[in-house]
Amino acid sequence: MIADHRTSSVVLLEFNELTPSLMERFIAEGCLPNFKALHDESEIYVTEAGEKYPYLEPWIQWVTVHSGLNYDQHGVFHLDHGRDLARPCVWDLLSERNLRVWLCDSMNVSYRAPINGYVLPDPWSSNIPPFPESLAPYHRFIQAHVQEYTNDRVPLRPTDYLKFLAFMVRHGLSPSTVAAIVEQLASERTGRYRWRRAAIMDRLQFDLYRAIYRRDRPHFSTFFLNSTAHLQHMYWRNMEPEAFTLKPPQTSSASSPTPSASATSRWTGSSASFERSSATPRRSSFAPP
Repeated sequence: MIADHRTSSVVLLEFNELTPSLMERFIAEGCLPNFKALHDESEIYVTEAGEKYPYLEPWIQWVTVHSGLNYDQHGVFHLDHGRDLARPCVWDLLSERNLRVWLCDSMNVSYRAPINGYVLPDPWSSNIPPFPESLAPYHRFIQAHVQEYTNDRVPLRPTDYLKFLAFMVRHGLSPSTVAAIVEQLASERTGRYRWRRAAIMDRLQFDLYRAIYRRDRPHFSTFFLNSTAHLQHMYWRNMEPEAFTLKPPQTSSASSPTPSASATSRWTGSSASFERSSATPRRSSFAPP
């Protein structure tokens, strides 16, 4: 996969639960120009998971992607149980060969420490620590916001916000992300747009990913996004209520997963621009069910 490890790199873009029928529809409607560009310049393969429900859950399938093992071989059934994986993942094998890796938010990961690079676990992980420990302020802050998403107040102190801000200033916080945060907080004053916060996490995460990538030039890296999956679960039935047995509540404030898909498409354009300005890594995309 890596022809010359001194100059080549592989970026695995992990778009969680992107639904092909929705993506094709939004691309055809002109809503996702960057995804269209990514699609048009790519070789497209549709793979079969070889599993049946309940083994199609993403936290099971991502372990399969990363380890090359089916569920009956890896046995990881629950979210936050990546630690139970007894076999190495692709990044462990690369690290053992002295290749640098950078895992940015991949779901249900495990790794063999010390690893030659960086590991930021997903925000649902409480049993896998970030590596190195210097990534902990980011992980704790995002984890608190994700796990307390349905609550109006997040159990963080003012000092936690200051530590997070200091971390991001040292790790690539961009003016466009700052502007997006200010705009988001202002929009929430009406009480209608809190659901858009998921796209802010994507921006923060990409700033961090880009900063470490540019500094360390990893041979293999992953970048995981979950915002579209989150909004599909929350609002797909608002867009197509006839397709669902459980109808949406009349008070829902969002009408479809399109806004998050559009935000992800904008991020895809930023990623492509970033890659062209970097070492032109080889890019792979994957979206399990």
